[in-house]
Amino acid sequence: MASPIGNLSVILGTLAFLALLNPEPVAAASWDQVKARFLEKAGLAAAEIGVEVSSLPAGRIEWSHRANEPMIPASLLKIATSYAALKTLGPGYRFRTAVWAACTPQGGILPCDIWLKSEGDIFWTVERATELASRLKAKGVHDIRGRVLADNSYFSPPFEHICLDEDCEDSYNPTISGTALEFNSVVLRIQPALAVGKPPLVEWFPPGRFVQVNNLARTAPKRAKSTFTLHHLESAQEGTMRFGLSGKLPLAAGKVIEKRYNVESPVKSVTAAFTSILEGAGIRMESGLAKPDRQEAVPTEARALAEDLSPPLAETVYGLNRHSNNFMAEMLLRSMGAVTLGTPGTEVKGIATVNNVLKTLGAPTGDCALKTGSGLSRVCRMSPRAFGRILVSACSDGAAGPSFVESLAVNGQAGTMRRRLSRSMVTIRGKTGTLRDVVGFAGYVSGTGRPTYAVVIMLNEVHHAQKAKEAIDVFLENLGLHGPHLGPGEH
Repeated sequence: MASPIGNLSVILGTLAFLALLNPEPVAAASWDQVKARFLEKAGLAAAEIGVEVSSLPAGRIEWSHRANEPMIPASLLKIATSYAALKTLGPGYRFRTAVWAACTPQGGILPCDIWLKSEGDIFWTVERATELASRLKAKGVHDIRGRVLADNSYFSPPFEHICLDEDCEDSYNPTISGTALEFNSVVLRIQPALAVGKPPLVEWFPPGRFVQVNNLARTAPKRAKSTFTLHHLESAQEGTMRFGLSGKLPLAAGKVIEKRYNVESPVKSVTAAFTSILEGAGIRMESGLAKPDRQEAVPTEARALAEDLSPPLAETVYGLNRHSNNFMAEMLLRSMGAVTLGTPGTEVKGIATVNNVLKTLGAPTGDCALKTGSGLSRVCRMSPRAFGRILVSACSDGAAGPSFVESLAVNGQAGTMRRRLSRSMVTIRGKTGTLRDVVGFAGYVSGTGRPTYAVVIMLNEVHHAQKAKEAIDVFLENLGLHGPHLGPGEH
């Protein structure tokens, strides 16, 4: 996920240089033709169209079409969340996660409960949790005679399940909490056994005794028809995730079925997983697991025994935008609110912080109504003009700009644009946004002998998503090849 962050002028210059490596086609279209063709094509796929195109670095608006009208942004909203976070927290900001205890080790034995508390880390992984466990053992702790508890008080409420259209089962609807491990999700991996008739092999990640599997499936001969099914069952014990396997799974070398689920109880999953990680680090655990409903805060008399600091925000926001990670965006919104307006972090505080940043950029906020940090909302509204102000401002922002631009997906190379415009003669860095009836793009376009453009396209009431995406892609390519030149004296 980490990526080196360079100077913004170098990044934008590279976009233009890459575009120069490709010859401009003989057939050329005027800028007016490019605009007209886009509106015609987009109009066949969507009822509402909003566009703003600005030439950089001056930020002169080259085309504005209903740019001040608030529209549903979908995942374009992550641009506002991530840039506001980089502006307020700084690219070097690090999240802290620590192990706390209200007693002191006695001969390597810790005779009390421990608390795991994170300050809203958006990318706390098993690898980093393992490092934290190793640091605890390096302090001389080899035996814990208490429970692992989780303190989620950094956010209010302690945990939330963000659901779009009341369809909470899909993995893109995140479960967020102040202390979270591996995106508050669990991945089941199933593969055939080595012998026919044996149950398939099942493992889950992160590890821990919060997952129960009733495996009634069997491995079938290689050419047999698969009747394998995986069911997410209702849990008899609060916080435990139960799964049922049935049917026949044909024997095939290297065949792995992988399915991701959001955890049902962040407290249960993170405490069970960290207990397993502590045991794996060679620390003996004697008390078992805490009850899933324990929302105990770290006692005032407790002290931190070991801590883990995240990579800089510039590195973690890279994954948020390139891969459009809803969990990371929602966590970041609340963490930003906690830092700027005080703990606990809330959605309301995070949105207030984003709005404050937009106002400093001169973005029109009066007609915008923000909701969530990821765009998983049909209530949220934001105008193309507001997004345009972010893109133009980032271009001249020597502190937050390079990290922001580097975090965007690249056409044909990485992230959500890896399969779009892969053979294009223009270079694009941007963020896509898609819901069932929403398609959008916001980012930068560079082409042959042209300036770099900041582009925002928002399509609402979409009735043909594929045609909408095709219209956007054709326009972005034509903009890079046939967009307006800089005026006299501009550079």
